Amino acid sequence: MGSVLSYSGISTKIRAMSSHLVTDEQLQEIVRFSDVPQVAAYLKKTPEYAKAWSDLDENNLHRGEIEKLLKKSIFGNFSRIYNFAKQGAAQVPGTLFQALRNPCSERDHDKSLWITEAPILWI
Repeated sequence: MGSVLSYSGISTKIRAMSSHLVTDEQLQEIVRFSDVPQVAAYLKKTPEYAKAWSDLDENNLHRGEIEKLLKKSIFGNFSRIYNFAKQGAAQVPGTLFQALRNPCSERDHDKSLWITEAPILWI
């Protein structure tokens, strides 16, 4: 029974965190932008990135820097889930633990793929 409660707690935490994430509709809007500063300005207004990106000047960011910031956000989300699971009796699922140990896979070297292949939870 403990594992069911642990899973339920982690699942609830993830659902709560996902309420701040970019939606599919917002992703469709982002895809239509013509340049990087427009994407950065848009993301700065979303709940997930507003606080962390508030001091950034979107006009001075290039694509590589934005990708680094997005990956940092991904890692931050995983860290929050991991720390939440660690606080209670919850066991972190093996896949999540693997992702925490190696958040960047080999395919991340092809920068054109990772944003379109990332699950919505990560963006």
